[in-house]
Amino acid sequence: MTATSTATATAHAIEVRNLTKAYEGRRVLQVERFALARGAIAAVVGPNGSGKTTLLSVLALLEPATTGEITLMGRPVGRRNRDALRRRVVMVHEEPWMFAATALGNVAYGLSARGVGRREARRRAAAALDAVGMAEAAERPARRLSAGQRRRVALARALAVEPEVLLLDEPLAGVDAQHAGVIERALARFPRQGRSVMLATHRLAAAYRLADRCVGLVAGRLTETPLDNHFAGTVVERDGEPVMQIAPGCTVHLATDLRGPAHVVIDPRTVILSRRPAASSARNTFFGRVAALAVQGDGVRVTVDVGVPVVAQVTERSMRQMGLAPGQQVAVIFKTLSVTVYGGKQA
Repeated sequence: MTATSTATATAHAIEVRNLTKAYEGRRVLQVERFALARGAIAAVVGPNGSGKTTLLSVLALLEPATTGEITLMGRPVGRRNRDALRRRVVMVHEEPWMFAATALGNVAYGLSARGVGRREARRRAAAALDAVGMAEAAERPARRLSAGQRRRVALARALAVEPEVLLLDEPLAGVDAQHAGVIERALARFPRQGRSVMLATHRLAAAYRLADRCVGLVAGRLTETPLDNHFAGTVVERDGEPVMQIAPGCTVHLATDLRGPAHVVIDPRTVILSRRPAASSARNTFFGRVAALAVQGDGVRVTVDVGVPVVAQVTERSMRQMGLAPGQQVAVIFKTLSVTVYGGKQA
């Protein structure tokens, strides 16, 4: 294998193809393709019950996939190398297990299991605790710490062993605002070391703040569409067309043959804003007021209250040309083809 082909093979920390996970015949996860780049932070955003924890557990090789392929650091995962590859990935659970030891002892455990000497293990464990703002609790019994403190100890335990891939389930849950910043700074060091991070959260704002890339997970399926505009409801037929009511007075026209309970996601990049009613073939036009504007990368996220918050992604130039400001009335326009439907059953 040439140097070029080797670099290509290891460009991704994790790569997934046609991955499914089922429990007792019920499919809870279906990912056609996903790749986590080396030295990157990716966030999976989705509501509770969407399959985020299951996805992380499968990627951490803690649970076997029902079908599909997983490649880790350029090496396909199989029965013969599964245990060896598992050591290169660490997952921190939302409710982490603490050993009956001090916080320092918990963090040092993983190092000792990897053959690190006692003195060096304690030194590295202390440094990891300091990195997450838990140095003062080093000698306290870990099981007597608060939920947020236990989560930071678990993160320190993961940081100490320096995994190539770090998977985090709701890393900021139960953590106060002061220490959330400490955790975010600790995670920011990973990409600079060539390591990769994947976190699962239902907090969209935190995902955008922490990650280089955000994907959505709805009903076990990944979408590259950010979940700014995610609504749950029931797809019904009205006048021969499928629609979903997402709020009183807000009925979205859909392009689908599904019916029944479902989720819809509207890509913010496809939402058009207008200061006046616009001539358009789009079936979905709502009127509301600008609730918030936030600069994001080279664009601006505009949140419009139309009975529910709808987010549009526009350029700064467009924002200036329209003179957008909080409280201003605007029309929100998007086509039926811009709406992705998850769940439901064939009509």
